[in-house]
Amino acid sequence: MSEWLHHPSYARQRDALIELFRENVYTFPKLRPVVFLCGAVGSQSRDRIAQYLRERTKSLVFYADEVWARLASEDLNALQMEDHFAELSDIVIIVVESPGTYCELGAFSLSPSLRKKLLPLIDTSYRNVPSFINTGPVRWINKESKFAPALYGDHKIILSLMPEIEKRMFFLRLRGTQQVSNIARSPKHLLFLICDLVAIIGPASIDDIRYYLEKIVNDLSVGDVAEI
Repeated sequence: MSEWLHHPSYARQRDALIELFRENVYTFPKLRPVVFLCGAVGSQSRDRIAQYLRERTKSLVFYADEVWARLASEDLNALQMEDHFAELSDIVIIVVESPGTYCELGAFSLSPSLRKKLLPLIDTSYRNVPSFINTGPVRWINKESKFAPALYGDHKIILSLMPEIEKRMFFLRLRGTQQVSNIARSPKHLLFLICDLVAIIGPASIDDIRYYLEKIVNDLSVGDVAEI
């Protein structure tokens, strides 16, 4: 923990900030849509979609393989990370273009909460192929996802799908102010709260953030702040 956090000259400002953040009901203005974007490593198609969403929309775009990198380096498992995907994201877009993304699509489709947020982008050449992907995960997703059905298009000109992708995401832009009474049970809103806190006190260590959250949020287990 940073030494300055408990310095007498800082303590008054620290405590005042804690009081400002401490609320019985948290009110959030219209939040930016959170997009997890999956694709093959080094995928140009995924990069083009990410660039488009970041430049033309107000979406927050994250690559899924950033999360899988954490799986490889820490004592976490894929099922735990699926839960995090479901809790933190508004939509999970998968450019289905490689064996790894076939596996991601199949694994994500097994999660009831994630299945509702999936939007697969499949190359047109596979539209009418009676494959396991089409007859299994895609069929399941098409029945239950809020962004269904899966989109088929030419991956060489992947941006031709963007008008339809934006159409599917349109209702996310219509959300208004949100009120959360138990932010400890809402990881996505807690994430935005942490972002606001870091914007004020940063740069800050994980221990510094834990200290603030212990004082601000009731009934919060702060041991997993790094995962959030």
